[in-house]
Amino acid sequence: NGRRNHLQLPPQTATILLRDTLADWQTQIPNALSVRRVDAVKAVAQSRDAVKRDAAAQFGASIDKTVEFLDQQVWNKPANQLNAFKRDAAWGVGGSVLAINRFSIKDDEALLITLDPLGGKYLGFQLTDPWLRSAPYERRSTSLSNRQAKANADGSITYVLSLKDPGVYNWLDTGNLHDGIAVVRWELLPKTADASKAVREVRKIKLSEVAARVPATVARVTPGERQLQLAARQSGYQLRIAQN
Repeated sequence: NGRRNHLQLPPQTATILLRDTLADWQTQIPNALSVRRVDAVKAVAQSRDAVKRDAAAQFGASIDKTVEFLDQQVWNKPANQLNAFKRDAAWGVGGSVLAINRFSIKDDEALLITLDPLGGKYLGFQLTDPWLRSAPYERRSTSLSNRQAKANADGSITYVLSLKDPGVYNWLDTGNLHDGIAVVRWELLPKTADASKAVREVRKIKLSEVAARVPATVARVTPGERQLQLAARQSGYQLRIAQN
């Protein structure tokens, strides 16, 4: 009925997913969430057996949906490519842009990736294992937001995805994974954003070629600077956890 902050729940709704997007781990803290029931009707208490049956059914349905998604969007596509598309309301974040695909590299290989933020306020690049479980991100740069990465002079962002440190500031550490999934989200975009321009380049190169193939204008780091970068990441992570 025109109420902006109202979720219309269809019958049999069992889950509400809330994604709290934090781009700057050093200053942004999680939103507080409280739930209060406002009607006087009490739900009928379920038996222990009913709760177990319901939990098992939801768990199975979640597996089926995840496998279906991976089958359609990831596993049946060639590796080391990223094709961005605009998400509609059925995806939960209408108007945002998503790119997802699997990566497959060897110890001595890397992916050189350049993205266009499309004028959005949030751009997040995350690596997961082949089952969409997050790679360890507290002490390793297995994800980078637009606030954590350093942009190029034209506003684009160039990353190097590899198992070993390439000496580039925007390093996407695979967490020792040779095979996994790359997930990129563009959010809070202008209405004119063109998803076809989101991914400028994805190229597999030898790790030894990074110095020559990555433009000189892309930020580099020394081993000492990398340690400072990762220390700041860990402190930001602790700030977020301390709020819970």
